[in-house]
Parts: sequence; structure tokens; C-alpha cells
Amino acid sequence: MSRMAETKSEQDIERAFNDSSNLDLTAKEDGVSAIYEAKSRLINDHLQNEIGFGRYQIQLFLLTGLGWAADNIWLQGVAIILPQIQKELNPSRVEFATLSLYVGLILGATTWGILADLIGRKLSFNITLFIGGVFGVAAGGANNFTTLAALVACVGFGVGGNLPVDGAIFLEHVPQSHQVSSVTVFS
Repeated sequence: MSRMAETKSEQDIERAFNDSSNLDLTAKEDGVSAIYEAKSRLINDHLQNEIGFGRYQIQLFLLTGLGWAADNIWLQGVAIILPQIQKELNPSRVEFATLSLYVGLILGATTWGILADLIGRKLSFNITLFIGGVFGVAAGGANNFTTLAALVACVGFGVGGNLPVDGAIFLEHVPQSHQVSSVTVFS
């Protein structure tokens, strides 16, 4: 469809919504376009009525969200302790602690994304968080910088592996009858 035709259809939609009474007065006052309002209503309607986003999905969303939170907490935790690492362990390059975390994240995401398919998502979810927790506690007792960096890399391996597992677990539990199937555009 050409750009001019798209613009014309958008204008027709906007005109139809501006003339209709279902567009809330507050949306007009807040400067929300009719197209945006229509898209928001469509998405909300599908989330509430079509997809089946119920109690189970909310609980699963919270659980997998905690896995994502663990990743962000460890990133912030390492950033916060860098000045103290510099004072106590006196490394030549303190930023290698952050580098080791990122190396662990990369290796963990790659490894656990594949392992989750082989051994199961639930087991992978639990193992990755366990790895992150155990090595995180061990990192607190590191007596030199090399040990700390190695333990922080292991933490990254655990929480980095948890990210793809979290996403897969949550997305697998959207009811299959409402999932979008892939369509070949070019036949």
C-alpha cells in the first residue's frame, strides 16, 4: 500500500473516531489521537477477552519477573561495590569485575538457552537462580580480585542463563489457541 493510501486510511479512521461518541472525552482533552485510542482499546480487549490473561499468567509473570529482577540487581550490585573492591583488593583494573560479569552473562544466556530445550525449562529456571545465588554468596567472601572476578563470572552465568529461560517459560503459557502462527509472506 502506498504512503498516500495509508495516510488517507488513517485520516478516515481518525475522522470516524472523532465523530463517534465512544471516544472518551478525557482522551480528547489529553490530546490522544483516535488511532492511538483505537489501538489501545483493541489491545486491551484482546488481553482481557481473547488471550486469557488470568490468575495463572499473573502469578507466572510475577515469578519470571523476579528472575529478570535478579539480573538487574546483580548488575547494580557489582557496580555499587566497585569502589570498595578498589580499596580492599587493590586490582590494577577494577572494571574487570564488570567485564567478568558480562562474560558470564553472555556464556550463560547462550548455554542455558540451549540447555532449557534439552533438560526442561522448570529445571533450568531453578538451576540458574541457584547458581546465581550460591556464587553470589561465595563472591562476598573472596579474598583476592582474581577469585572475586571468577565468582562474579559464575554469578553472571547463572543470572544470564535465567533471562532466556524466563522469557520462554512465560511466553509458552499464553494459550496456544490464541498464539499467532508464522505466515510466509512470499510464496
